[in-house]
Amino acid sequence: MYLKRLSIQGFKSFANRTSFDYGRGVTAVVGPNGSGKSNVSDAIRWVLGEQSVRLLRAKKQEDVIFAGTGSRAQVGMAEVILTLDNEEHWLPVDFAEVEIGRRVYRSGESEYLLNGQRVRLRDVADLLMKGDVGQNSYSIMGQGLVDEVLSMSSDDRRSFLDEAADVKRFRVKVREAQDRLAANTQNTERIGLVIAEMTPRLAQLSRQAERAADHRRLSSELAELLRVSYGHRWSEAHNTLARVRATLDQRSADNAAAVLQVEQFREQIRALGDEIRKRREAIARRDHRNADLERRIAVSRQSIELESDRHRMLVQRHAELEAEAATLAADCAALRAKAPEPDDEAAAEDTAAGSLLETRAQLAAAERDYAEAREALREARDNHEAVASQIRNLERDIADAERRVDTAATDAAHLGAARKQLLGQLASYGRRYAEARATVSMHEGAVESARLAADQARDRLRRVQSDVRDYEAASNEELRELDFLEGRLDALRRVHAEHEDVAAGTRNVLAMGRVLGGGHELPSREIEGVLGLLARQLRVPSGLELAVNAALEQRLHAVIVEDEDVALDAVAALRAQRLGRAQFVPVRALRTLRPVNLQREKGVVGVASKLVRCERRYQEVIDTFLGRVIVVEDLEAARRMMQRGLGAVVTLDGTYIDPSGVITGGATGTEESAFARQRELDELPERIEALRHRAGINAQQLANARLAVEQLQ
Repeated sequence: MYLKRLSIQGFKSFANRTSFDYGRGVTAVVGPNGSGKSNVSDAIRWVLGEQSVRLLRAKKQEDVIFAGTGSRAQVGMAEVILTLDNEEHWLPVDFAEVEIGRRVYRSGESEYLLNGQRVRLRDVADLLMKGDVGQNSYSIMGQGLVDEVLSMSSDDRRSFLDEAADVKRFRVKVREAQDRLAANTQNTERIGLVIAEMTPRLAQLSRQAERAADHRRLSSELAELLRVSYGHRWSEAHNTLARVRATLDQRSADNAAAVLQVEQFREQIRALGDEIRKRREAIARRDHRNADLERRIAVSRQSIELESDRHRMLVQRHAELEAEAATLAADCAALRAKAPEPDDEAAAEDTAAGSLLETRAQLAAAERDYAEAREALREARDNHEAVASQIRNLERDIADAERRVDTAATDAAHLGAARKQLLGQLASYGRRYAEARATVSMHEGAVESARLAADQARDRLRRVQSDVRDYEAASNEELRELDFLEGRLDALRRVHAEHEDVAAGTRNVLAMGRVLGGGHELPSREIEGVLGLLARQLRVPSGLELAVNAALEQRLHAVIVEDEDVALDAVAALRAQRLGRAQFVPVRALRTLRPVNLQREKGVVGVASKLVRCERRYQEVIDTFLGRVIVVEDLEAARRMMQRGLGAVVTLDGTYIDPSGVITGGATGTEESAFARQRELDELPERIEALRHRAGINAQQLANARLAVEQLQ
């Protein structure tokens, strides 16, 4: 394998794309200082994955991009492509030529190419390491590299020689294998811890699994029963709805027939009403004509009476005039008979002639009046005859009209009877229609009420089922929490009873003192006067566990005994049987110390012995160990209290500062405070009892809800 070609574009002084072809043998790049010879080797080092900008003689990665000159602008990308001949397959790829490329942009983005495909830097490094080529190997000898090799540390020189001897990749693999082995070891330890933690919960989990299986079985049975119940209720509701719809259709058909018949009766009544109105109008017209004729007859009769009176008066006047004319004629004859004197006679004749003329004129006037009266009488008689004829005609018309009125009255009576009958039938059909409408409305109301009741029942059933699910979920959650708490309480009680967190020597002393709980193998030796562990006699408030644990870290598992003799006897028993070591606190022989008095100030919680609780007989022991330990909030307050020299100082997070200045602190992340376990052991029974009470209430509510579901179904 050898370097075949190097293509550079935009890298340092190579603004344009420049290609270097290397044949077999030695290729030299020569030129004066500053011509860019070193840029060629830097390009090779850079494309092979060099990350140190110092070795590339730059301050930052973007400095390898051509920065421009006075006559040429800068470029935005630097690219180097290295072509290796791989005909002998030094590199484990199936290509005769391998192109390795690297690009960097001014935005900071960078990418690696292998035969034109984007790859990771690790892929390029692994491939080059398999082919004994690396940016730090002997293959690239840069300026000052010999001096650098001579001045290397032993570890760097060993790495350099390993790479030269082709063992570096194997050391890398060994190191990776060791790392994986360490990771697997840690995982194995974690798995062991998880198994140790989960083993006590297997019984609890098995109970939960059984309950879950029962829950699934009961849930499937409940779902099946609900499905059957809902199907039955749906079938009944569907059948009821079909019956109601059939009844409704029948009632609707009857209603339509009744409505049609009512419309027919209304048309008949309307026609009869029109006929009665026409008959009444004809009768009214006849009555009007009769009234007009009667008025005309009355006027004619009055005219006839007036003409008759006038005729009688004229006849009487004619008779009077004839009598007067006869009288005058008689007077004339008498006068002639007397024969008076001629003058007198002439005068008398003239007088008589004048009277005669006057009488004759009156007679002529009377005759004219008579003739006029006779003519008027004749005309009146003619008019009377005409009126009489009209009266006769009118009387005939009146008789006909009366007959027709009688006929119309008879027809009206028949029509009234028919109308009454039709009205009765209409009222009967109206009542039947109203009854049908009421029945339909009642059925519709019943259907609507049934639908509403069904919807309400469904809603209530859904709510009750939701309540059942909620109660079941709450009950299951509470049961899981109860199982967890009971398992936790059992584990804590076992730890508390068997002192599993205590060293073997301390456990053996507690066993010999008959303080250790049952289930532990007791030694043959028995010691009187062992009172218990110091840590088990304290009740630490929440938040102070780490501080008190740090303050009593060296004496946390000390065994409290009555006096020195008991302690020495226990030490002898441990030594004789090689049962371990233990620390003892003889109550009667302990040199007690009084706790310090401290006023409240910022950052200071208080004196540790006054913050914890214990039995009265152990108070002096606690005052001795914790009476001169000051609990503070943070390190700043701790430094301030240490300057006052009142005693030891401990922070809430467990950093302990001894009066001598020794500082103890940190955390492993896996420790559990004995005081926290003790407080949890004290609180768990009450929590479990409260949870059982809530579980009982939820069980009762669940039973009530299920009963409600059964009633609704």
